[in-house]
Amino acid sequence: MSEDIFWKTLNSKISKDNWQYIDYYILQSYLRSGKELIIVDVSEENNEKYFMSPQLSYLTIPLKKIIDESYKLENQNKMIVCVCMGGPKSSVAAQILRFKGMDAIYLSGGIKAIESLPQSN
Repeated sequence: MSEDIFWKTLNSKISKDNWQYIDYYILQSYLRSGKELIIVDVSEENNEKYFMSPQLSYLTIPLKKIIDESYKLENQNKMIVCVCMGGPKSSVAAQILRFKGMDAIYLSGGIKAIESLPQSN
């Protein structure tokens, strides 16, 4: 399938009902329950420091490469949580991965939401 056809098909299938996300507190709840997740950072920066946990795998795949590099996420049998600085890029990335048959969601508010949380001492 050409990239042009892929984008046209994706746009035809996108609806408000298909956008699936979690917030940082739900992410923490998943981790407390022992759920293993893959964090896919689609920004151009490395934000791994925000996701240090034994249950998390971390990959940086910029949004512009998500189609070409989605093979790295196939057959993982883990929920994929897409993140970016604010949320919009990760929501698109999650939708693309869901379209490709993967269990993907995005982190609402992105890294900026995590940075705004009160720091525990």
